Amino acid sequence: MSEEYNDVIEETSTRNSKWQVMHPVKFGHNGDDFAAAVKQRVEDYFKKNGISRKANALMIFKTVLFVFLFISSYYVAVFSNAEPWQRLLAGILFGCDMAFLAFNIGHDASHNAYSSSKKVNHILGYTMNLVGINQYIWNIKHNLSHHTFTNVPYADMDNENVGVARLTRHHKWKPIFQYQHIYLPLLWPFFGLFLMLVKDFQLFNMKRMGNTQYPEGHPLKEWVILFFSKAITFSYLFALPLIFIPLPWYQILFGILLTYMCMGILLTSFFLFVHLIDTTPFPEEDSTGHLEDNWILHQMKVTVDYSPFNPVITFFSGALNQHVAHHTFPNICHVHYGAITRIIQKTAKEYGYQYRYQGFFAAMASHIRFLKKMGQKPA
Repeated sequence: MSEEYNDVIEETSTRNSKWQVMHPVKFGHNGDDFAAAVKQRVEDYFKKNGISRKANALMIFKTVLFVFLFISSYYVAVFSNAEPWQRLLAGILFGCDMAFLAFNIGHDASHNAYSSSKKVNHILGYTMNLVGINQYIWNIKHNLSHHTFTNVPYADMDNENVGVARLTRHHKWKPIFQYQHIYLPLLWPFFGLFLMLVKDFQLFNMKRMGNTQYPEGHPLKEWVILFFSKAITFSYLFALPLIFIPLPWYQILFGILLTYMCMGILLTSFFLFVHLIDTTPFPEEDSTGHLEDNWILHQMKVTVDYSPFNPVITFFSGALNQHVAHHTFPNICHVHYGAITRIIQKTAKEYGYQYRYQGFFAAMASHIRFLKKMGQKPA
């Protein structure tokens, strides 16, 4: 397995000793030589250049920039004497920056990729809580489930428990799903609000998440942090604007909705188009719980990059467009993914495997086709 998987297992078992894996999924040896070559070349890259795998000057600059935008745009939108249209623009910027904070700081910290100190990563991981996403449950859902068992039916939580959509062929079909390629994109703008107001509470109450069971629930401490952090987010997003902005309440609520819609659009557009597309496989283990491929080869097969060398998308998305590198080396800071992507691309070609990528809008179209295909009634 990967170092990242072991780190998450250790952290999860430390913070909640009541979880248990339902059925172990074991990765095979197909592609062992390719995986060994990739790991060695990435290791050589860092040694040859004498650089750390964690945050560098660019990452520090991005952190300062996005924190500054968070504070300044919020001040203009809520506390300044700006005109209504200026407040609205500041609110839109604030909504976008919440996504940037989550992508660039919270996401890396949750993977122990920002700093070599787990304590620093844990503290910075609360950036997720700040924008309305609970760090603890995110680590379980995203790190332990999705990153370990990517696209494996019943084990990858990101493809499970999505009541409004059918994302794999083993899910029960409903007539409404034949229209999911139409109505799901209309729901994307509301994804941020859904995470803040609904999803975290649903996950905390679930007894199974992907391949893991929590028969006795989650620690009381995490419940307290959940409600406390939600109260903080609700206060600065709803209460303070309604108190301090001298505009009618319905105009304020419209601005708040638009703010979170901007966040939702960015969250979905940067995350959805890397696994759930019409050419991505969903490998299933055999009767003994084994998959054919080595874990690294598996990650490359079920992940597709989009516009991987577009500097603008890479900067603001936290290199989520270089998603193959992220899934194969999630505990390395994303500012290094450009170099790692080139290593993976070159090594895959040498060993006869396909590194897949496409443009952003091609990826979006591919995701829509995937939704349409999954929504068709099974034969």
